[in-house]
Amino acid sequence: MLGALTPLGLAGTDVHELSAAILSAWDDFLSVVDSADLSKPSRLKGLSCRDVLVHLGTWDDHLVLPGLVAAAEGDTAEAAGSPDDINCALLARHTDATHDDVRAALVRSRADIAAFLGSDEAARIGTRVVTASVGRLPLLTVLSAGRYELAVHALDLRADEPSAALLGNGLAALIDVTGALAQQHGIAMTLTALAPEGGWSFTSTAEGWTTSRASGSFSGPGVRAAAAVLLDASAGRAFLPALLARRRLKVQDMTGFLQLAPMIDAVPGLPGGPVLRKGVKALARLF
Repeated sequence: MLGALTPLGLAGTDVHELSAAILSAWDDFLSVVDSADLSKPSRLKGLSCRDVLVHLGTWDDHLVLPGLVAAAEGDTAEAAGSPDDINCALLARHTDATHDDVRAALVRSRADIAAFLGSDEAARIGTRVVTASVGRLPLLTVLSAGRYELAVHALDLRADEPSAALLGNGLAALIDVTGALAQQHGIAMTLTALAPEGGWSFTSTAEGWTTSRASGSFSGPGVRAAAAVLLDASAGRAFLPALLARRRLKVQDMTGFLQLAPMIDAVPGLPGGPVLRKGVKALARLF
């Protein structure tokens, strides 16, 4: 079962189980894309559904995975750059992309990830760290983190409701990366997020961080809500005070969240894109 007590979070679990979770998230996401009208506005102001999806695709002028693999091999240093600037430039270059073009780019992303995860390389270099704007994280952590972005953007499309599995995948990725960053910044704590679609918890220590499934009662800081609510709150898609007032989101040990405060200004970006960056920052400044 995915989620175990390892010092590298989900990147230290069975690579086949993590691969299955990542590819399942991509399959569920593509199903939502197929139900969407990409010409219509997304939930993001000024962006169509097509605009939201372009940066998730793999294009001839936008090959992300090979660079990450090369970095894990130690063959190259990952180029620095603002994720927002990179995505804006990519969108400008593909402003005329059709629905079929965008879907093909998304399928290419899924295929490239599947090929890597199914290779001997995944087990050999998957736990090696790569340099991202946030710091250095295991390659498999970076690939797993993409599930959060897929889940949030599936909601952004205003199309068919994302599956419970996709929403649960997104929540798992958010908690795992938050644990990785807490450990990286010397924050020792446990944080839990419970949802009907599945709960997850991380514990960060000086030795590493662990990510595991969670259910029932728990001690320490944590949140309870539907997965879509937790994802929307973390990504800034929903107004947190209103969620709390309507009891759509319940918090335990509010002061415990203050332990994440040192991460707020120290996290300029995250693997997985701007959405994931906002998600971790939202958890850090929640209270």
